[in-house]
Amino acid sequence: MANLERVHWFLRNQCNLERCGYCFGPLQEDKASPKRDIQLAKVLVESGVKEVILGGGEPTLAKNLEEVMGILKDGSIYISLHTNGLLLRDKKLDRWKGLVDNIALPIDAVDRNVQKHLRGKGFMKVFDNLMEWVNKINTREIEVGWHTVFTAINEDETPRIYQLIREQPFKYWRIYEYNGDLARQAWLIMKGVSDKEKIKGFLKTRALEKLGTPEKGGTDCLLADFLRMEEKMKKLGDKRIRFVARIDSEEPYAFLENSGQVTYYAWYSDTKRRRLGNIFEDGFCKIGERWRKIREMEEFDEGDFIETELLSGPLWARLYDGSYWAEEIEEVLPEYRPEVERLANLWEERNMASHL
Repeated sequence: MANLERVHWFLRNQCNLERCGYCFGPLQEDKASPKRDIQLAKVLVESGVKEVILGGGEPTLAKNLEEVMGILKDGSIYISLHTNGLLLRDKKLDRWKGLVDNIALPIDAVDRNVQKHLRGKGFMKVFDNLMEWVNKINTREIEVGWHTVFTAINEDETPRIYQLIREQPFKYWRIYEYNGDLARQAWLIMKGVSDKEKIKGFLKTRALEKLGTPEKGGTDCLLADFLRMEEKMKKLGDKRIRFVARIDSEEPYAFLENSGQVTYYAWYSDTKRRRLGNIFEDGFCKIGERWRKIREMEEFDEGDFIETELLSGPLWARLYDGSYWAEEIEEVLPEYRPEVERLANLWEERNMASHL
């Protein structure tokens, strides 16, 4: 079916690095099996899927990765491999030429201490040779993509990252607004982890946020900095750069877990991914039909409207739709009101553009 054309497949739940504070990947026990991987790959081909993003966890931990990619590529599916790069090898890249269309790598800072803080000591082995690997990927005629999560820890690193990555060809660079809700939800539902570890992980997600203050109208929050940085980077005129806010999704985004379960995330269901069904239990056609209804907003999960009504944001982000109290505006100090209005106009413009 063509209704579900783009799928993000969590090929493996496990990761070979320390869990990043902003990660919202699967935390349950990895129930993958080579046989099921092959079955899922064939279902995606037979069902008319056009693009598969292989992620995780860490997808290169799958021993049958090349077989899976081969099946997908035989079905003319565009393959993007989202990896931390730790298991990249020259011989692997040689074999992947013609199998994978794009390899997306993470970079969150140029400063080593900042990068280490965000992704852990293990990632520094990749970080120190990152541009060398990018050159090797490019020489295999595989496209390169970059991913950055915009947090309170690394927000000032954005221009420096661009100066580094522009040295080698790349297809895109996506800077994502940090989604603390999904990161916290992942820790809360984690199984096989002590409450002490959950609390530690929960606090780690909090450290990446920056909450605004009422008297400044929220102009000092992380989202305000995200918007201002987007405005600054647009002046470079590089269309490969895209800032992705939580509300930007033109349509829901589907995730395939290695158990066969399909979930989705949409801008109106902020705190968690919703379940569509299981490919092995429900069949792809049934899941695809429900996906069509959700994508066309004919159907919602029963919790979506409730959560949307409860969503809160900085004052300037709520001005254009009227979801604020008059007392909130009165509380803003006079010197911050012009910036509140400016940010509100920027926010309205980008929201209208992203949902066209």
